[in-house]
Amino acid sequence: MKGNKVNSAAPSLWLAQNPSKRWGEVFFLLYTPFWLTLCLGIVVPFKLYEDFTEWEYLLVGLISALPALIVPMIFVGKADRNLAWKDRYWVKASILEEELSITGLQFEGPIDKPLL
Repeated sequence: MKGNKVNSAAPSLWLAQNPSKRWGEVFFLLYTPFWLTLCLGIVVPFKLYEDFTEWEYLLVGLISALPALIVPMIFVGKADRNLAWKDRYWVKASILEEELSITGLQFEGPIDKPLL
């Protein structure tokens, strides 16, 4: 089949075509089991949260969130090496996630007060 070349890098049906976005998606997909295991596999089943102080909640939050910001800074994907920080997908995704979290907290209100 001389005329028909099979492209080994065929477009993925699951991941983005943009290489920067694809790297970000793969990173977040690989990182998600880490924080889910920490929160839903350790903290919640053993009810550790019942005895947490404010500092321990902060520590769990930082342990869960900081690697998502630090790891992409240290291990830059091939697609992101030539891009400015503001143009990297993972930066945009992290900022959007933070904005949505803050907005959700604003409308939800304190969790220690009953709704009724």
